[in-house]
Amino acid sequence: MQTFHIGFGDSACGTLRVFLRAARLPGSIICLRDDFSIGPIAHLTTEDGKEQRWQWFKNLLVATEPDFQEDLELFAQQFQQDRTFAADIPAGSTVVLWHGGRCTSDQLGIRYVVSMLQSKAIRFEAVDVSAYSQRIHYTVTDEENNTIPYVIRSVGEIYSERLHGAWETKASLSSAQIEEWVHDWEAHWLHSTSRLRIIENGLVQAVPEDYYDAALLQCSTRSFQKAGRVIGEVMGRSEQCIGDMYLLQRIQELIRAGKLSYRGELAPMRYLEIRLADATLTE
Repeated sequence: MQTFHIGFGDSACGTLRVFLRAARLPGSIICLRDDFSIGPIAHLTTEDGKEQRWQWFKNLLVATEPDFQEDLELFAQQFQQDRTFAADIPAGSTVVLWHGGRCTSDQLGIRYVVSMLQSKAIRFEAVDVSAYSQRIHYTVTDEENNTIPYVIRSVGEIYSERLHGAWETKASLSSAQIEEWVHDWEAHWLHSTSRLRIIENGLVQAVPEDYYDAALLQCSTRSFQKAGRVIGEVMGRSEQCIGDMYLLQRIQELIRAGKLSYRGELAPMRYLEIRLADATLTE
């Protein structure tokens, strides 16, 4: 029986590779790089659904990372791999889902995976690093050097050494749990028209695309500052896992709406400085 470890994102899978090698655990890693928290996710099993999602991501890449245009072919290949991974997993295999209960992309990702593999008699196991961090009362040190409790949101946030403890919490998934995830994916997300999703009260929920705009404006000031600083502050304060490209896209929209002023170039992020627009200051 073959074993496959599925992780979500390059950071998570890099941590997994280090851990599995150190622990000498068997199995191959399948890395799904897609961020399920953003963009259209409807009908991903159809060619139209795949194409719609790819075009959305391509537009995001072009708008926020012009330097990546030369790598669009590579991104397209990775995107296609995320859609066809199920073909690489034989029936009867063991699949270990490495995820964070506080990460929207992970939570939608595991539902997508079990839905794609539901006909293959897979033995599913799961490691939830969020639950693990709560179990061990994980803490971090804040800017004022205070020790505070922290819930790890995704595998990408945890050191590989910590995965040894998380591995000990690995649990087999019941048929009822698998059916619940498949139903949630197929009933709520397979036909969803949403473009942005978050976790609230433990559940994945669709929200408007401008959900983060208020936070971006709150972290902006009267003086010009690097857009990356504002984005980093929003990401640091938020309980959500959200990528910098999406937030940069929202900054561009706020500039077009006259709520932010800018100097430099709209992209890439390192060349952009922003401040609150005069009209915003008087609101």
